[in-house]
Amino acid sequence: MMGLEDIELTAPYALLLGLAAIPVALAAWRPRRDAVVIAHAGGVAHLRPTVRVRALRWLPGVRVVAIVLLAVGAAGPRIGDARAIVPAEGIDIALAIDSSSSMTASRLGDKDRLEATKEVVREFIRGLENDRVGIVSFAETAISLSPPTLDYAALDQIVESLRTGLLPDGTAIGLGIAEAVNMLRDSPAARAGLKAGDVITSVNGRSVGEPRDVVRELRDAGQDESVELGVMRDRQTLTLKAQVEPRRPAARRYTRPA
Repeated sequence: MMGLEDIELTAPYALLLGLAAIPVALAAWRPRRDAVVIAHAGGVAHLRPTVRVRALRWLPGVRVVAIVLLAVGAAGPRIGDARAIVPAEGIDIALAIDSSSSMTASRLGDKDRLEATKEVVREFIRGLENDRVGIVSFAETAISLSPPTLDYAALDQIVESLRTGLLPDGTAIGLGIAEAVNMLRDSPAARAGLKAGDVITSVNGRSVGEPRDVVRELRDAGQDESVELGVMRDRQTLTLKAQVEPRRPAARRYTRPA
């Protein structure tokens, strides 16, 4: 349901025209002197006012309302919740986060490891645009908290609310990575041969040290291009080829006149 907060004005200063209603109201309701002095009203006391006379009483109020409505109309109020299709490129990302008790057993500065990880992940998500992100939490088992989505606000809330105790305690990192890979099983990464436990060390020969580096390199490669991924698997270095596919257009909101 839409409220007043959803209304925008194209010319808000036009509302100042409504101030003209003030002198009109003052002039209409100021005391007036009788136009005709009648010595004795007994002869006309039984007469009822006509419809026209009764309507004239409301005429000043109608004038004031008309001026106010004219000012509001000139201000150009508009409201809408339309959607437009905007072409966009991006990649799919799955993040596996350890939520076992070991993440709170030691601290990094004034925060435990889980809180520090959440802070890094939230900052990483805030720096994305048009890249779908999925979240996996793992301990003794693994669970998908969110499929790949562009709703960064929802992802931020999910990561912020992540706590230990959600799953039976343990550190099954393999299950966490497997769940993340399964989330992207139909992605170009899966078709390129990436497996659970693989660590991407380079893209097209350029070293990458953080997830944001991988995202940047793949985005710069452009769509429909082949890239070489340097991968560390079981202490062995492999080279895989992946195809960067175009992403579906993203929906964007805009406001239209009501």
